[in-house]
Amino acid sequence: MTKKKDKSRININLPRCRFSFPTGRRCRQLISDESSFYCERHIHLQSPDQARLDFSRELAPDIKKFTTAVNINKFLATLLQLLAQDRITPRRGAVLAYTCNLLLRTLPAIEHELHPDPKHDNTPFIWDIPGPDRERDDYIEPAREPKLNPDPQRR
Repeated sequence: MTKKKDKSRININLPRCRFSFPTGRRCRQLISDESSFYCERHIHLQSPDQARLDFSRELAPDIKKFTTAVNINKFLATLLQLLAQDRITPRRGAVLAYTCNLLLRTLPAIEHELHPDPKHDNTPFIWDIPGPDRERDDYIEPAREPKLNPDPQRR
């Protein structure tokens, strides 16, 4: 008796073609090379703009320098140019811009952590506001205004 291969155990980690048929079914062929998203049969459908989706060299030639607002501003300016040239999708551009926003918002906290300001470290903090001194002889209790009850049924 011969054993049949179980076809349900397909390795889903292999890169497959991204072509979708009109019925919604996807092509199951392997991609032609690592820089492409399509198999040999559908490679002609890939536009030249899709062939080059890695913009890391143009956007951030030196990733380590995202520690100043100037460098993040340069990144955003380059991102705006790529969006205007329609080389990056608006969704991808929005995600990158949001990430830059998060980086910009954390810069003051990082600066304070790395270079604490000594004159603000010894600022006294008042935990409790002192109340009136009722034990004084000349203390007069302030008159209280009656509260208006808009609903006479409630007491």
